Amino acid sequence: MRIRTITAAAVTVLALALPGCSSDSGDGKPEPATSSSTAPSPTPSPTVDKEAARQACKDGWKAAMDTGDVDFDDEPASCRDVPGESAKLYAEALVERNAANRERMDECLKDPGCTEFPIP
Repeated sequence: MRIRTITAAAVTVLALALPGCSSDSGDGKPEPATSSSTAPSPTPSPTVDKEAARQACKDGWKAAMDTGDVDFDDEPASCRDVPGESAKLYAEALVERNAANRERMDECLKDPGCTEFPIP
């Protein structure tokens, strides 16, 4: 019972205090809010073309994969422009590289003279 009394008293005090927070010109009408002209304007930051940065990161991953044994920990420097997306772009690069390799293999299998992929 005591908690209800304290809560009711606190709500009443807050309800009575809120009207005192508004600005009043004395004639019963609140003053309109004015915007501050001294607010700092945001400085334009250099924008990076997000899609170009994503593609550069994927290309970096593909180049690293083509050089040999690569691990996710070997992140290319081009991925610094897309923070937090490196793992996703690594997976996308891997899928695209695998699709391109599969296409090359299919073309080689169609050509009897192809020796790029040795088949026993």
